[in-house]
Amino acid sequence: MAIVIEEEQKNKLGMLSIAGWFVILALIAVGAYYIFFKKPELIPLPLPGSAVELSAITLDPSLIVERPDFAGRNGRISPAPPASVGRSNPFIGF
Repeated sequence: MAIVIEEEQKNKLGMLSIAGWFVILALIAVGAYYIFFKKPELIPLPLPGSAVELSAITLDPSLIVERPDFAGRNGRISPAPPASVGRSNPFIGF
C-alpha cells in the first residue's frame, strides 16, 4: 500500500490575486470619494408664482399689535398651581 505525501504549497501571490486586490482597493477608494468628497449638483427648481409673491411681502408687527381688537388682550399665561406628584419615599413597598 502506497502512502502519498504531498508537498506543502507555498502561498505565492500571483498576478491574478494582486490584480483582484487592486480592483477591490480601487472600488473602496472611488466609493469613499463619492461619499465623503464629491459635492452633489443641485437642480435649480423654479419657484411657483405664489412663492415669489409671498417672498415680496413685508410684515410690520406694529400694525397687528396696535389694532383696537387686540388692545384688550393679555399675553400672559398664569402659572399652573403646584401639585403633589409621586410618593415621598419611592423605595418603600406598597
